[in-house]
Amino acid sequence: MISTSIRNPIFDSPWRWAENSSWPRPSFDVQAFQKRIDAIVGKTARGDSIVVLRWMRDKECFEKWYTQWDVTTPTAHELRARYKFCTIEDIPGQPGLVVDIPPPRWVLEQRYEPEQIAAEWEKTRWEMRDGVPRPLRDACPREGYYAWLLTIASHGRCGCENGILTVGDQPTVCWGRYAEPTEQVLTTLKRMMWLKRKDNLGTNPFEKPSEAVQEKGIKRLYSALADDKAKKAELQKDIIGDAIKQNLWKHTDDPTVLKHGKYHDLGKNKGEKQ
Repeated sequence: MISTSIRNPIFDSPWRWAENSSWPRPSFDVQAFQKRIDAIVGKTARGDSIVVLRWMRDKECFEKWYTQWDVTTPTAHELRARYKFCTIEDIPGQPGLVVDIPPPRWVLEQRYEPEQIAAEWEKTRWEMRDGVPRPLRDACPREGYYAWLLTIASHGRCGCENGILTVGDQPTVCWGRYAEPTEQVLTTLKRMMWLKRKDNLGTNPFEKPSEAVQEKGIKRLYSALADDKAKKAELQKDIIGDAIKQNLWKHTDDPTVLKHGKYHDLGKNKGEKQ
């Protein structure tokens, strides 16, 4: 048995996703499932898994984004979720604090090597601020980069189409219902790998892609970084705000406060430690 616990019903209650009880990763034998993924997709020459299983709320699914600069030198940053159900701002008593709420879902991510994404990464990591180009994040990671491949969720009764739900004229991400990684996920992964090869999107991260393949890959890579603005408007901030206050200890890297390995910055100003 891979699963060792009954799933948390809060995982299917989005209005409660900011509560403390919704944050812990469910009990699941990730290592055993990862071995089965590796048997399907393989590893790089250096022994890194090409596809990995992750919990969207783990620190590996958060990224550093710069918020303050001394001219062009970054001086402060925030750790932002790669997968966002919503983003909470203007929290009472915490001016400037921005907190991302990731959905409680398992995800498969695919590895990209620096030579595959470095050029496009460099183009998108800069932004003009006050007439000066300033870096929003670090240079392309030399150790490689993992990006979204498949969200593991059940979509039996939600009425979405391929994970997209249209409300009025506004398409939005549908996170479905919580589901554990199963044999069906591995079957889907096998088919995805077959389609990628057929579509000339090889899974070998050391293979230099053509311009057409690179364009497809980059679009998929950065789709995980897009904010869903529509969801923020749908939230009842008074309810979420109360839950966030109870959960603020999770959003600090201060060793005097941090006792459970969480990974957000918390300060009087964005990115500034207290």
